[in-house]
Amino acid sequence: MSYIRGRNEGSFVRRPDGRVEGKVQVTVNGKKIRKSFYGRTERECRSKLNEFVKQAQRGVNPDDAKITVASYLNDWYDNPDLKRSSIKNRELNVKRITAHIGSIQLNKVTPSHIEQMDKAILRQDKGNSGSTRRQVFVTLKKALKDAVIKGLLDISPFDRVTFRPKQAVKQMRVLTVSEMSSLFSLNDQHTPLWVILLGTGMRVGEAMALTDTSLDLESNTVYITANMHDDSESIGGYYLDNPKTAKSKRQIIFSSQVRQAFEQVIAARDAFRESCNGNWYDGGFLFVRTTPHHSINT
Repeated sequence: MSYIRGRNEGSFVRRPDGRVEGKVQVTVNGKKIRKSFYGRTERECRSKLNEFVKQAQRGVNPDDAKITVASYLNDWYDNPDLKRSSIKNRELNVKRITAHIGSIQLNKVTPSHIEQMDKAILRQDKGNSGSTRRQVFVTLKKALKDAVIKGLLDISPFDRVTFRPKQAVKQMRVLTVSEMSSLFSLNDQHTPLWVILLGTGMRVGEAMALTDTSLDLESNTVYITANMHDDSESIGGYYLDNPKTAKSKRQIIFSSQVRQAFEQVIAARDAFRESCNGNWYDGGFLFVRTTPHHSINT
């Protein structure tokens, strides 16, 4: 015997094996989806069918409810609006997350799963600063928040998470005068770089991204506008990116000692360029490689 319901309420029929079968058709974004549900009673079957319809009415393909944490995160992390370095960091943390809870259905994740994952990472990361735990925690929290926005989740399990991994604060250590003197006394090809880094406070990646236009020797000023990163996807290659934060774009006034170091760097670069007999990639960079590389991507 069949029980016919109203629109989006489906129809129910008692099967020969005694179970109740419910059938319903919904339309999501112009696509018709038919689904059957089974239960020992009509009430049990209707509960499953109603949840299916509820998701469809929110504009979400109900079959998306079956996606796992791994499949969702693998699509989520690659956001073209993010910096390349941020995407790589997300990718790394997604691998850490999926190693522990990747097989769980996205809509089945609980605060308990998150806590168990954190404890597992803590055991692996024992003795370290806790930065890995913090990165994983923040990445997953952002991913599940986005899942709510997309309609894949009603609420994020993080709404009921009561802990937050703490990251140990490391005291910054600077070189002593004696240590700097020992470093400079080496007086090798790297000495100008050490003088520039210590005399300006810039990061290594910022120094590697400096070009002729970054430098004003008349006013002893250098302008930080980019950061250079190793590109593991291109053998020997690099890519340029914006500095770490908006405040990282800055100008630095340097001493006469730093100016001399810059002049040494420029002289060494120009001499090396002459020795290449035209086989030279002229990106205008102050610091150059003396071994072949494939590309510098921007």
